[in-house]
Amino acid sequence: MEDIRVASWLELLEVLNQNSWNAELRRFRSPYVFRGQGRAARLTTSLQRLAGETRDIERHLVRAFRKYTQANVQTENVLWYWLALGQHHGLPTRLLDWSYSPLVALHFATAEERDYDKDGVIWMLDMATTNAALPGPLSHLLRHEGSSVFRAAVCLPPTCWRRSARGRGFRA
Repeated sequence: MEDIRVASWLELLEVLNQNSWNAELRRFRSPYVFRGQGRAARLTTSLQRLAGETRDIERHLVRAFRKYTQANVQTENVLWYWLALGQHHGLPTRLLDWSYSPLVALHFATAEERDYDKDGVIWMLDMATTNAALPGPLSHLLRHEGSSVFRAAVCLPPTCWRRSARGRGFRA
């Protein structure tokens, strides 16, 4: 993992947009996905930050979340649906939010006023390199879906796609 420090706005934009020209598409399309954090810290999910046995904690959190939200949402009996919906509403989950936009990541790296005295971090993940290391069944699922990332729509039934397709970000 390469750690890059920048000294100016222009240098930051240059780093975030490196390798963006896609000759095959004849347009700019970054090979990276991005995640912004207000401080330099390990890449951990909100569920991991709770500590303890995450499987047990998640099971109880999702069960309680489902119990109190079923009256207000279209219900699906798919764990990934409940994890994505719960994450959207602040429930600690095993999911991480990523974006195709480096500027969205930059927003999250600078959004918290309490972190203004700290260096923020923008994670850049090369999708092709990461996907090459996937186990066979997951790699097959991505190819079958014609996708380069796991989005909620890949894991969920079509009735859930409306919610997950609105933004440019996704959860992994």
